[in-house]
Amino acid sequence: MTPLPSTLIEYLRFRAREHPEALYARYLFQDRAPAEVTYRQTEEHTRQFADVYARNGVVKGSVVLVILQHHEDLMPAFLGAMWLGAIPAFLPFPTDKLDPERYYRSLQALLENSRPSAMMTYPELRDSLARVLPSDGPSLLVQDDISPDRMYGDPIPHEPEDVALIQYSSGSTGLQKGAALSHRAVLAEIAGVGEFFDLSDRDSFLTWVPLSHDWGLVCVALHTIQLGPHYTLISPMHWALRP
Repeated sequence: MTPLPSTLIEYLRFRAREHPEALYARYLFQDRAPAEVTYRQTEEHTRQFADVYARNGVVKGSVVLVILQHHEDLMPAFLGAMWLGAIPAFLPFPTDKLDPERYYRSLQALLENSRPSAMMTYPELRDSLARVLPSDGPSLLVQDDISPDRMYGDPIPHEPEDVALIQYSSGSTGLQKGAALSHRAVLAEIAGVGEFFDLSDRDSFLTWVPLSHDWGLVCVALHTIQLGPHYTLISPMHWALRP
């Protein structure tokens, strides 16, 4: 009997190999048609982001911060760091509901604590981030830096006990605090929830919770990689404006 994958990246490769055209995620937008991505497309896009990270100094154990708006690039940008054995973390992007001064002050404190090797963001935010980054700070990358014809090869080997990701708190009561979660811990949590709710590839998730939140990331986007359902993500901002 073939053993089950023991890391999140192994599960992604398993899904892309065994069910390449199965739906992984659907993103809903107000101003354009839904974006639907398969497991094959997700793995390919993940490898494109991994290529950009690798060309900009990201190695196994590096921290990569991902600050993206609601977009189908969210999980490939996140998993692209994990593909290299690096440690990704989602952070919320600035909105009209967030005080700009506090947002960037908190970000500077977080940078001093996490010492990321790279940050992935969207073009419209690049200049604002560049103004607060230290001269010896992380590589500042944007989605446009990826190339469709450049994909990283096999993932860097990593173990179940290696740190898979950092999950940050919201920072509503102080500086954002990060919890380092191993592949083994995340997969064990997913397996427990999947068993309790009897989840399988016949199910689907519908959510508006952002992927910077542990519920959106672990309990939706990563659950689907391990258990096989697909998810539909509504823009959190659009949901808040018109639930």
